[in-house]
Amino acid sequence: MRDLLNRADDSRGELERPSSVLVVDDEYSVLASLERLLAAQGYQVAVALGGAQALERLAGQRLDVLLLDLAMPGVGGTAVLDAVRERSLDMAVIIISGSTSVTEATAALRRGAVDYLRKPFAPEELLGSVASAIHKLRLERANRRMCRQLEASEQLHRFIVNSSPDLIFMLDGEGRLTYLNQRVKALLGFEAKALVGRSLVDLVTPGDREKVMRLLRDLDA
Repeated sequence: MRDLLNRADDSRGELERPSSVLVVDDEYSVLASLERLLAAQGYQVAVALGGAQALERLAGQRLDVLLLDLAMPGVGGTAVLDAVRERSLDMAVIIISGSTSVTEATAALRRGAVDYLRKPFAPEELLGSVASAIHKLRLERANRRMCRQLEASEQLHRFIVNSSPDLIFMLDGEGRLTYLNQRVKALLGFEAKALVGRSLVDLVTPGDREKVMRLLRDLDA
């Protein structure tokens, strides 16, 4: 239960904190203008002048969006994109490039980028792409959290059922056992798997079989 509450707090914290964006380009003027544009919209913005600096930033920061130029000298954008994928970083990557070919852009999208913007682009185009990427990222994170919570809930349910001092079992439509908790070993002396598929009627004393059969008929009615 405490784990579920902590995850709920983490979820609220993510929604309340500003989304973070790392801008990677080899032109300082581009970095400066995009930093101003994004900061004015309330984003937490970091910049990296080239691919090598981007890899350093990615190693030490938790980020939501990466705006990445592909055509950079030295460590190029493709190497940075590969690092994001290899490290399984939980972020959205948007390619921004002026000299990248369609083939290179398509390859980047196949590597995991969510969008591709060709320079020069309008400020509204960039902001729309970032907002869309963040929305999709939050949905994916919420879905993963929900899956983890459901798994934890199922594990707790199984623990409670198997730890019960009572015999708990499930039947199919024909009165055959489909599940028994671990208590069956202490009460009946059988392993649960040895009884699955057998009729409940077979497990009671002859004098009680008619009662069990009537009960099963009533349940099926």
